[in-house]
Amino acid sequence: MNYPQFRFTYLRERPCRGAKKGFPVGCVAMVIDKEANEVGIGVATCHPTDKKNDYSKAMMKHLAVGRLMLDRQVVPLPPSVKDEFYSSHDILCEVFFALQQDHSLPARARKAINRWIAEVEDRVEEEETAPAVDYAPPSTSSLFGGF
Repeated sequence: MNYPQFRFTYLRERPCRGAKKGFPVGCVAMVIDKEANEVGIGVATCHPTDKKNDYSKAMMKHLAVGRLMLDRQVVPLPPSVKDEFYSSHDILCEVFFALQQDHSLPARARKAINRWIAEVEDRVEEEETAPAVDYAPPSTSSLFGGF
């Protein structure tokens, strides 16, 4: 089924050796209300035994959308500048920071959220400590062999 008005992200556990991504442990469905400056979210988390059975991302999407429609959690966004809105990453950060405080979520989901937030914070620290690289366009003399 296609959900054009929703955004989805998967909560993943730590990857095993040699794997690029971990096993999905849940799905977060989001719908953004730009006028009210808030995000409605629904979270579906799989049971640990689902790993051995047939796990379906489509099923997790359906469950997350169902929770979004029936028991929506609302995450307010900070006031935005006129005619400017947040990037998808900024919205996801706000949603995950709110979910981090939600103790009704299973521990597996909160651990995945905490891991994602820690990775983002590590990347921000790396970017802040990286030396600035000045870019200078090549001079025309070097392009044309010194003519």
